[in-house]
Amino acid sequence: MLSTDIYRRPWWLALAVFVIIIAVDIPLLAPSVSWSHDAQDSGDLVCSAYYLGIPHPTGYPTYCMLAKLFQLIIPIGNIAWRSNLFSAFCAALCCAVMALATHRMLYGSGRNDSSVSRIPTWMIPGIAGLSLGLSRTFLSQSVVAEVYTLNALFVALDMALIIEIFSLRKHEGNSQRIRRALIALATVYAVTLTNHLSSAFMFPLVAAAFISGRIGINRRTVFLCVAAFIAGLLPYLYLPIRSAANTAFDWGNPQTLQGFFWVVSGTQFKHLMFASFDYQVLHRLLDRFEPTLEIGPFFVLAVLWTLAVIPKGGVLMRITLIALFLSLFNIVPVMNYHISDTQSFLLPTFIGLTILSAIGLHDITSRITGTRVRAIPVVILILVVGLSIPFYIANIHNADLSKETRPMEYAESVYESLPSKAILIEVYYGRAFTMWYKHYIDAGAQRKDVAVIYSEHLMFDWGIDALKREYPWINWPEPDDNEEKAIAALVDLNAGKFPV
Repeated sequence: MLSTDIYRRPWWLALAVFVIIIAVDIPLLAPSVSWSHDAQDSGDLVCSAYYLGIPHPTGYPTYCMLAKLFQLIIPIGNIAWRSNLFSAFCAALCCAVMALATHRMLYGSGRNDSSVSRIPTWMIPGIAGLSLGLSRTFLSQSVVAEVYTLNALFVALDMALIIEIFSLRKHEGNSQRIRRALIALATVYAVTLTNHLSSAFMFPLVAAAFISGRIGINRRTVFLCVAAFIAGLLPYLYLPIRSAANTAFDWGNPQTLQGFFWVVSGTQFKHLMFASFDYQVLHRLLDRFEPTLEIGPFFVLAVLWTLAVIPKGGVLMRITLIALFLSLFNIVPVMNYHISDTQSFLLPTFIGLTILSAIGLHDITSRITGTRVRAIPVVILILVVGLSIPFYIANIHNADLSKETRPMEYAESVYESLPSKAILIEVYYGRAFTMWYKHYIDAGAQRKDVAVIYSEHLMFDWGIDALKREYPWINWPEPDDNEEKAIAALVDLNAGKFPV
């Protein structure tokens, strides 16, 4: 059995996976904001990051700060393209982390004797990282400005630390390493929550890691973990600070305590969660979830193999259960969240399935390693990759948005038709956010004489207040819970004065 004391992470493998995935993604990037792949929110996210504002709940403070950094440091392309590139960067980094985590898992399983070829031990992690990056939904979210690949990156980091804790627990004398890993996990998991609140479903898995690593816990460690968790939540301070600055994008006015919790908890969308639990739940899952297009049919078979022969005892059994629960826990809210982009929420599920497939491939190759022809495991892995290529090519073709111009063509045609002092009211969020990008970023100071309004903001006090600051020359009605009445009131107050 190999000691963890001599374990060395294959950074070269992670770099290779990162380069391959980002090289695939970059040519597929949408040239600007997108309406494809359920990315209608991209205009809101790009503008909010650009102005360091607050997008729709849950506010996504970590995304806004990191995307803004990417917008600043990338010297080529428009602002939206740079934001799309940020998604590709996060996707490639997520796949690299998964390759490292999978290698650590297989190495720490204690099933890699010196007499066995090491090639499958690094081939399987590399294949796992690439299969995740080339899966259908993962690819689709890698080419648009959305929060999901960043969320997947944080989930992958959480899983890597959980795997590290389980692997270190196998050997004595690792208490100090376990303590460091627990503190890191507390920090990273907290940051994960600040990016996407759906990651709360991972709490039982994080708790399991702390229970497993209890041999490294003392009072000082508990204090440091609590402090680290609180420090990881600090990005939430971004919300009240930026709201107090009265930025152009201030969804929910979170500078007040009530506004803060309204944004962070996603109160605006709570009515869509568990709205119904009937046959539609199963229909939604089967309609959106196609694992053979996500990780490939042969990897699905590897997952089924893992579930059929769940390793008995040891690191692999624990990680198998963790990966299984990761996949299942994530599916539950996805099935019951009645919005159009629920498929994008499944990325953590695919991370769990990727880990399970790697365990299955490892088990299969380990069982046949003792044969006379020592190259058989390598040949099997090569066949698995080769037979999966047609599926990945189809996924690449499906994800390609490099020629998508429809959103900006729409925005330009509308914008050019607006007379001076025009008030444009958009009732569909995808078009509204695209018009925001055109108005606030693409057109710059050229058309400050027109107003671009998303009708939903007329329903809230904070929405009317923000619009008054932005467009003081317009007569504003009182907010109204009925969107149609709110629009009618705005039109009536300004009819004959400004073109609406």
